[in-house]
Amino acid sequence: MSRRVRPLVIVLLLLIILLVFGIFRARSTESFVGGELPSTASSTDLTYAVYRDPETGLYGVRDSTGRVRIAPEWEMLNSVSADRYIAGGRIGRTMLYGMIDLEEKLIIPQVCRSINSLGYGVLAAELAADGTYLFYNRSGALIFPDSWDTYTLTGKTLRLFDTQRYLTGTLVSDDIAVSAVRLTVPMLNRRLSLSLEEDVLAEIQGYSAAEDVLTVSAVYLGAMLRDDYAAAYPLIRSDAYREAVHSGLFAGCSLQDLTATGCSVFADTESGYRLDFTVTYTRVITPSVGEIPAVTETCARDLTLELTQSAEGNPVLRRVTYSEEYDSDLPKGETENEESSSHHGQ
Repeated sequence: MSRRVRPLVIVLLLLIILLVFGIFRARSTESFVGGELPSTASSTDLTYAVYRDPETGLYGVRDSTGRVRIAPEWEMLNSVSADRYIAGGRIGRTMLYGMIDLEEKLIIPQVCRSINSLGYGVLAAELAADGTYLFYNRSGALIFPDSWDTYTLTGKTLRLFDTQRYLTGTLVSDDIAVSAVRLTVPMLNRRLSLSLEEDVLAEIQGYSAAEDVLTVSAVYLGAMLRDDYAAAYPLIRSDAYREAVHSGLFAGCSLQDLTATGCSVFADTESGYRLDFTVTYTRVITPSVGEIPAVTETCARDLTLELTQSAEGNPVLRRVTYSEEYDSDLPKGETENEESSSHHGQ
């Protein structure tokens, strides 16, 4: 090759290299969000990768064809699934996080101080407004409707806490399998824990239903123990007051314990939950004659609450039944003369 031709070839090669680089860079920074995929590839054929724009230092996502799927506008971007990303950016001076999809739609609002993966597709999102936590799966769906004050995680066991509620669950694929729910409620100047354990929860479909059942039960039982049903009337079906209001049942008693012992689903003319409780209490017996001193007895009653749904879909009481009073130190259903005390009052 002559000396005159060689410089021209070198210049031509440099021009080709610059042209190819310019085309590639233009493709990598062009946004195709909302556009169609190339006809030669289906969405299942594509892979996606987070990349950093060298000019702005911000992060985006592009697919395996080089097309940008999420514009590089985020200070932090982490993949949680093929089409869901935890995205972080500053609003004012505050760094806030949310979840977006490949259409750049916010799946989890950008109002979180942090979003952490707990494993098994479960995410804990700390809200910047009050520091409480919401729990999502990796698709961005809420697992529980309400936020919680704090949580602990040991292996796969998750425990959630707030001022009145406590929940124990196990991480499973994209969900939390609830094994116990406890609601702490004030009753007769005391705070008692009303609990549903795993064997009881097995009959209740979902955490929200369990919490609704506990809340209605707590309000009603508190009203029954105070013998003041004003707060419970809105929770009793309008045609069921005679079957649900039992005045004076615990008059003169001092509440000791309240335990949920079972739950079952019923379906007769309608469907609902049948929730069983044991109420343990003390009663002071004062003899009417003689010098015999007063005696304190520890007694118990079994209660069954039947809950159905109102027209608005809220749980309401349709019937409450109860056993005769029995000595809590004896096997359930036995009295001192070994006669059964299992009949229910109305």
